[in-house]
Amino acid sequence: MPAPPHLVFDCRVVTPLFLAGADQEGAELRASSVRGALRYWYRALLGGRGYTDLALAQAESAVFGNAGMGGVQAQAGAVDVVTKLEPGIRVERSKEEIVRNGQRRRVAREDILKLGSGTGYLWYSAALGDNDRGFLPEGTRFQVALVAPRGDAEALKQAGAAFWLLAQLGGLGTRSRSGAGSFWVQSTPRASSDALLAALPPFTTNAADSSALARFLQEGLARTVGLVPSREGAAATKDFDVIAKGKTSVIVSGYTGGCGVDAAREFGADLQRFRSGSTGFKGDQREPWEDRRQEMHAIKRFVHDGTPPRLELKSAGFGLPLQLQFLKHPNGSNWVDPDDPIGPYFNGGTAEIGAPGLTRRASPLQVHVARTSSKYHDVVLTTFNSTFLPNDSRELTLKAGHRQATVLMGRGIISQFRKEVVGAPDKDGNVWMKTVEVPA
Repeated sequence: MPAPPHLVFDCRVVTPLFLAGADQEGAELRASSVRGALRYWYRALLGGRGYTDLALAQAESAVFGNAGMGGVQAQAGAVDVVTKLEPGIRVERSKEEIVRNGQRRRVAREDILKLGSGTGYLWYSAALGDNDRGFLPEGTRFQVALVAPRGDAEALKQAGAAFWLLAQLGGLGTRSRSGAGSFWVQSTPRASSDALLAALPPFTTNAADSSALARFLQEGLARTVGLVPSREGAAATKDFDVIAKGKTSVIVSGYTGGCGVDAAREFGADLQRFRSGSTGFKGDQREPWEDRRQEMHAIKRFVHDGTPPRLELKSAGFGLPLQLQFLKHPNGSNWVDPDDPIGPYFNGGTAEIGAPGLTRRASPLQVHVARTSSKYHDVVLTTFNSTFLPNDSRELTLKAGHRQATVLMGRGIISQFRKEVVGAPDKDGNVWMKTVEVPA
C-alpha cells in the first residue's frame, strides 16, 4: 500500500528551545505544540487573504482539525503532525550550581541567562524565581513530519506553507516571540511527490549576508502567500496578526553572530537599552533616548508620590502587562540616570502597566534567529500591525501599590526602535538592516 502524501523536515535547534510537558523542568518536542504553532501561522496567512470568523475557522479546521464550537462542527484535520527527536538528546537546565561563601546555590546560567545580558533580558523567565527550565540546546536535531492520511495533498500543501513561516519567522516553546526556540531546516524536505515539493518555496538558503537573506525571505513570502486563495471581496483583517502588505513588516536586522545565542545576545542588549531609556547610539556617539528617559521619569514619579504621568506611555507597545521595578536609593538604580529628579530619597517600588479588561497582549514584535546552510546567523524581526487593544482603545491602567491611574498609550515605539536602533548606521556608516517586501 503506498504511503500517504507527506512532507518530512530535518531540523536543528538554533536557540535554546524551552518546550516541556507536565514536567516543566524537563524538555520535550510535542506534536501538539508544533501543531499549535502551525495553526497560528496558518491563521496569519488566512487573515491576510480576507478570511475571518466562520470562514477562517472552517478553513483552518479543514487542515488542522478542531474540537467543535462557535458554529463549526467538530472534525479531524486533513493533516497529522508527527515529531521525532534524535536518539540520546541532551537536556540542559536554565540554572547552574555555584559555591558562594561556602554554600551551594543554583543561579541563572552565565552563558545564556546572565542577568543584564541581552539573552538574559530576552529569555529571563526561564530562570526567574524558582524556575529552572529544561531546554534543548543549539544543534539538537529533530524531525517534523506532516502527513495527509486521507490523501488530501492540497491541505498538506497549506500545512507546508504554514511550516515555512514557522521555520523562517517564528519559533517553538516559551519565549519564542523573543527569539528562543528558533530552528532551521537543514536540508531540502523529503516529500511524497516532486509536484508537492515544487509547489512550496525553498526551505534552505546559502545566504551569507543580510541582503541575500532578505531576498530569500521575500521570494519565499510571495510564494507562500500565493498558495492561499484570496477570499473574494474581502481585505486583510486587522483583528489579529496577519501576513499581508501594510499589516506586516519584516526586516533582516543585521545582528549577526558565530552562533544563534551570540546574535540574539547582541540584539537583546540593544533592545534592553532602548526600552530602559538608558543610552543609545547616534552615529558613533553614545547618547540617551530622551523620550524613553522621560517616560521612565514619569512612571518612577508615580511610584514615588502618586503623581499621574502627563505623557503617553509608548512602552506598552511592546506587549502587556508591563512590569517595571525601580530600586531604592542610594543602592543604585536599574536605570542609571544622573539627572534623576527624585534624588536619594526614593524608596523603590514596582509599577505595572495593563489595559482594562485585558489580561495579556502579546508583543507585536516576533523575533527569529535565522541560520543558513552557510552557518550565517542573523536576527529576523516581524512586526504585526494588528489592532493592539480591543476597539482601537488607547486607554491603559498604571498601578503601583495601592495607587492606580488611567493613562493613554502612545504609538509607534517598535517603528522607532527599528529606525533609530536597528536601522542606524554603525561607526563606519554602514546600515546592515534590510527590508523584506511583504506581498499584498
